[in-house]
Amino acid sequence: MTHLLPPLSYSSMRDYVQCKQKYYYRQILGIEPLPHTLPEAMKAGKMWDMCERRRFRENLFARRDMIQSAPIFTNPETDSKIFALVRAMRDLNIITDNKEVELQAEVKYPLAEYSIIGYVDRAYPDHIVETKCSARPDFYTYLETIEHQVGTYLMANEAWEYADIEIVRLPDLKTGKGKNANESPDRYEERCYQDIISRPSHYFIGFHRDKKTFGKRFWRSEFDFDRLWRMYRDVLYDLRDTVKTGRWYENTLSCYVPTPCVYLPIRKTGGVISEEIFRQREKHKKEEVKDSESAQEK
Repeated sequence: MTHLLPPLSYSSMRDYVQCKQKYYYRQILGIEPLPHTLPEAMKAGKMWDMCERRRFRENLFARRDMIQSAPIFTNPETDSKIFALVRAMRDLNIITDNKEVELQAEVKYPLAEYSIIGYVDRAYPDHIVETKCSARPDFYTYLETIEHQVGTYLMANEAWEYADIEIVRLPDLKTGKGKNANESPDRYEERCYQDIISRPSHYFIGFHRDKKTFGKRFWRSEFDFDRLWRMYRDVLYDLRDTVKTGRWYENTLSCYVPTPCVYLPIRKTGGVISEEIFRQREKHKKEEVKDSESAQEK
């Protein structure tokens, strides 16, 4: 099993620290939830990432039909929220900087015989940008929340002087009840859009009306790279020991932190992995666990 161990990344390190059993399911067995079973908040984040990639790859804002036809299986309410955000970003003339940008840039940092890998949403010659869409955007304004992910990227490339975290708040206006009981998706979208336009700084964290930009900036000097290096080293030592002993124990304290774990159905059914909820990544089926770390949701 040791020679089949996947490369270490921020996302796999996070899984291992949160719960060894979660790491085992995802990183060793390659078990992942089917897209339609993901929590709606996670789907919204994936949808926003897709819209942002289109904005920078093709210099186009996503259309409603593209959002509705995307293979992420969001419900009509989530579609309306995302499209309202897209429309507002377009109409607020938020700047799109395509100059010298690289999307999903891979970074590698050598550590012993391993390489710590990661994927940056947008990489520029002197800085990087990570995008977040959340109902709790303040969560991403704290250094402690993002230092492992962003610190790993900055540690891998000394040319990057800072990181901008572009944080978008997912609208939480209520629908389907009271005076909005029979509200159509189009009408709900319009209500969300009007609310976003009326107070853009509430939805686009750090919005600057004159510069037409938004986000929270973290400078390289704010990160303790020595501590980050030690953390990866310690996780690697512990991971090697866990592989040898096979002690992939669960941490129930993280089952609902910060949101319900996608692997809870396995625990609640005594270890049954339902094919109606989960699938095995194709590469794991063909090559077992041979060096297969890809970018996960943030």
